Amino acid sequence: MPGSAKSAKISLKEEELQKIEEEKQRQEEELAKQEQEQEEKKRRTREKTEALKQLKPSQYERTLSWLDKSQTYMTNTKKEEKCAFEFEKFQRNGNRPDPVEVKSINTFLSLLKDKSVHDLKAVFGDVKLMMSLLDELYLTNRKYSDGVSEAVMKKREENVISMEHLIAQRYNDLTLKTLEDATFIVDSDTGNLERVCGGDHETILVWANLTRNPRMTGFEFRSENLSMDVPGIIALADVGIRILITKYDHYSQKCSTFYPKKLPEIQNDAEKGREQVVLIVENKQEGEAETPAAAQENEQSPKDGEPPEAGAAEVAAAETEEAYDESEEQVESVKEEQVEDDILDPDVVDLRQFTRLGQIFKFEILKMPPQPLVVTGGWTLTALVKEPLSMIKYPDDVIVKELPKQEGEPDGDEEGKPVLPKPPTEPEPTKLGVKMKAPEKVIFYEEPQLARWDPKDHHWKTSGFSDFVYDDVQKMISFQTDDFYTFCLLQDTHLNMPFQTWELRCTGENTATFSVIAACSENVFEIKDTDVRLMKPETGASTEFEHFYDKWMAPDALILLMQAAGNNIFPDVDSTNFVSVADKVIDIEPIYDQMAFLSPSFAFAWSRFSNDVRSDELVMQVIPVVNPTDNSNPIVEDPRAATYIIQPDRSYKLAVTEQMVRLSYDEARGCPCQTDLAHAVRMTPLPKDIKGELLKQLNKRVDDGDSPMVATVRYLLNATKVLTFS
Repeated sequence: MPGSAKSAKISLKEEELQKIEEEKQRQEEELAKQEQEQEEKKRRTREKTEALKQLKPSQYERTLSWLDKSQTYMTNTKKEEKCAFEFEKFQRNGNRPDPVEVKSINTFLSLLKDKSVHDLKAVFGDVKLMMSLLDELYLTNRKYSDGVSEAVMKKREENVISMEHLIAQRYNDLTLKTLEDATFIVDSDTGNLERVCGGDHETILVWANLTRNPRMTGFEFRSENLSMDVPGIIALADVGIRILITKYDHYSQKCSTFYPKKLPEIQNDAEKGREQVVLIVENKQEGEAETPAAAQENEQSPKDGEPPEAGAAEVAAAETEEAYDESEEQVESVKEEQVEDDILDPDVVDLRQFTRLGQIFKFEILKMPPQPLVVTGGWTLTALVKEPLSMIKYPDDVIVKELPKQEGEPDGDEEGKPVLPKPPTEPEPTKLGVKMKAPEKVIFYEEPQLARWDPKDHHWKTSGFSDFVYDDVQKMISFQTDDFYTFCLLQDTHLNMPFQTWELRCTGENTATFSVIAACSENVFEIKDTDVRLMKPETGASTEFEHFYDKWMAPDALILLMQAAGNNIFPDVDSTNFVSVADKVIDIEPIYDQMAFLSPSFAFAWSRFSNDVRSDELVMQVIPVVNPTDNSNPIVEDPRAATYIIQPDRSYKLAVTEQMVRLSYDEARGCPCQTDLAHAVRMTPLPKDIKGELLKQLNKRVDDGDSPMVATVRYLLNATKVLTFS
């Protein structure tokens, strides 16, 4: 019995060892199989990459030829616009100078400076003319200044400043004339001057204190919904107050924060470094094969949401990631240094982050000129004073240094007694209260930011006032201020970003709709040839947009109106610094060109996977539009809707659908990779289109697409940057 038990124990141990050996052998075989599969996948990846590299030159040339029609149209249109602009200037009256010609505008300004104007109609006529010249000059600088030297641009800026000064002088001349005649145009109810006059670009409110009534606490311009509470020192002072309300802004462009900052040339060096790294990696892929251990290491660190069968672009991205780090760190270091150099005072408004909305309100306290005196016999004595309009310092030049002596009050010297020093008194209050109507045709999605202009360092600042209240229902604002300032209201430039969804679809031969659902507004653009309009929604329409709802106009004109109204859905070059979106490193402009080119037959829409891809990848929905006039169902519910991914070296239809939860980089079956979006969309078979007849029809409609509509679609896509800001 003991011997048999011992032999049984030995047999059991041998069986365990055999099982361990078999398990080990099985694991080795499994590992070898995985390594073999990885090597096979690498081989297929290299073959696919090599095939795409061989295919890229021909497809690139074909894409350029496809886009050439639209590009040629846009180039010719720009030339025609410039010719029409020049011809319009040629046809104008000879009394109107050309603001671009330095000699002409200098002569014009010299003549205006020598011309003394006090008449209301003449003043506003001169201002209107100069404002039209400024608008023309801004338009020329923005659209037709390619190749203009820096010296000429600097001279134009000097002319702009000269015209701004001359406009201010015209306002001063009119105000001085009004104050000189204050006695004859007093308000019968208050006994003080309350005058309102306005032109196309401005409204001037003038108040003069003629009664010096100590019980007076303020004044009101009812027609303008503006009132002002003043302290006692103003009630007793010989002063006037001017409130200049202008629709234009000659201040913000002088701020250091108005224009976007440019990174130093080191950024270009980093980009060149990236290209060199890509070439090195490509050569490495051609000449070397990774070791199994290295392949295994790469396979153990996949991107979140990425399946094991990642494409060649993912493998290349993983291999170049470390090489990119150095150049990326270099650029980030430069950005950090630049931020440190651009640190502003806490009260300075950054105009890259905030936008002025509505009018400019300039409050000034003025020295009253001598008033006419009516004497016995009906004669009027007027002092002829050639002094210009004089602004005074508040409160120093307003505080009454010595109160007038009351009748019957004994004088210290007459009594033979010395004048006793007066006991100390509380300082006079100097706070000013302002209440006025918020700017019309402007929407504030949140409480606006009040700011004052600092003429010393040329910035808008948030200091100098208190008790700011914005009544969203009555559209009124009120605040307390310690001085007479120039004020404006601002709103966060990027309050409407990022966007929630977007969609582009054709609706006819030369028409399309483009919708952008932003953070605070829903915007649906209707496109027809070269014109576009913002469609008025059936419910929830904003009264502030009534002046441009459903009105056809050029896209750049509509964009300016929407931005001025506070509905900004048009990011700037540096908006990624202020909006929580991924800063894409892929060149997006060619993709917008291809989307516009394909728009006569294919719709595009936001994809739920937009935030799941890398910085050098884009993803969107692409839907064939078989019947453009059929708008009965949402386009994204079309069963042919597909999700496409765009990578630096390829584009293809994904196997994943929008109903799935997790992104997969697998290609859709029977839908091979192409080198760009245009080829991927035009060459990917459609469901239930076995013979490809439907795809041929769609491609023909693309080739015959309306160039004006395509150009307008391209403009709006570039203006909204929906692929980055959604």
